[in-house]
Amino acid sequence: MRQPELISEVSQTLTINAFVHAWHAALYQLLCDIDREGGALQAAEIVAAAERREVEIGGGDYLQWLSTSPLSQEGGRDVVERLAYRAALRRIADSAQALEAEINDGQRSDQDIRRVAESLLYDLLPATGGQCWQAVSETIDEAFTEIQSQAQCGEMLGGIPTGLTDLDARLGGLQPSSLVVVAARPAMGKTALALNIAVAAARSGVGVGVLAQQQSVSWLAKRLLCTESQLELARLRLGALDRETEWPRLVRAAESLYSLPIHVIGHASSALGTVLAQARRLRRRMDELGLLIIDDVGLIRGDSRLPPREQDQQISCALRELAVELGICVLCVSQLSRDVEYRLNKVPFLHDLKGYGALEEMADVVLLIHREDYYHKDRSTRPGQADIIIAKHCCGTQERVTVRFSGELLQFADLSTDEEPLQR
Repeated sequence: MRQPELISEVSQTLTINAFVHAWHAALYQLLCDIDREGGALQAAEIVAAAERREVEIGGGDYLQWLSTSPLSQEGGRDVVERLAYRAALRRIADSAQALEAEINDGQRSDQDIRRVAESLLYDLLPATGGQCWQAVSETIDEAFTEIQSQAQCGEMLGGIPTGLTDLDARLGGLQPSSLVVVAARPAMGKTALALNIAVAAARSGVGVGVLAQQQSVSWLAKRLLCTESQLELARLRLGALDRETEWPRLVRAAESLYSLPIHVIGHASSALGTVLAQARRLRRRMDELGLLIIDDVGLIRGDSRLPPREQDQQISCALRELAVELGICVLCVSQLSRDVEYRLNKVPFLHDLKGYGALEEMADVVLLIHREDYYHKDRSTRPGQADIIIAKHCCGTQERVTVRFSGELLQFADLSTDEEPLQR
């Protein structure tokens, strides 16, 4: 009750079998049910829910005692780890006793004893989330059905649209259960591209969640309004707009964005467990959720007891598993190494994701942004153009897509039909 955000996280791994006392098991199950239904984890609501379901949890006085006991003052994750550890010890002890009974029985062969031991050890393994073996014939049938359905609908795009035609053509859109990284040096337009993709996805009917670690909700809204209204952000922030022509554009932009299925959290928590819990909570709230944007993944903190490299591995694996678990695309915005600045050729490469080696390995797609006119403002041969480099694509090739970029409007857009990519 003191850390309600932990329930969504621990319910994926901690079961009621971890508790010895029936009251505690019933209380934990009740907390999970209330959280899943979107209720508040407060003492009065918990007691009322227990009475409605005729579940014995010790009553309000016992809940009050629990919330003030010395155990409740400890870190929530430490308590969960201790519960899981002791439950594992009990399972090991029970399995050892069962195996000893089989051995002392004297009626089984050595081979039978080995089979029993293997079965008991398998039961000690953590749950795999319902995964099971499938015959290849079943997987072929599923794949064939998907291909056939795609052919019948006549669309070349099989995933979530990015709003950029050439990029969609090469990626096939952003795919469910995938981890995508958008990376660049500062001021290249990483967040702008992520928000452009968010709006394009939402317009196609896909639910979108945006977790922004460094920006407020108000600032995110202004960025969206800037692009949608085609009004410069600097003037929009000051309210320096023409009453006759520009204010109506801003109103129309607000109306256009108002109904889109986009949910945001500004100054989001950087704790990995909280990020995962917030994503799962949004998934329960939005059946149509298909895209989660995290800006900036480099700010997420894993277990502080681990060295940096292992934290990187922990965070990358958790985000990859989250995408698969929820069946959504997780798009992470990331910084690139300063090494780019020290080279004569400022074009970024995959190895510039320095410090995020695990993220590079886990990602299905890595997109790098490069703008020549940022580095050579006066002598650039490509003003207003940006390259989106597909540095990694698990289902395709490494390519480069040239688009138009407006820093004043925070917008990436297709090149016009009469406009060709200028010489690089």
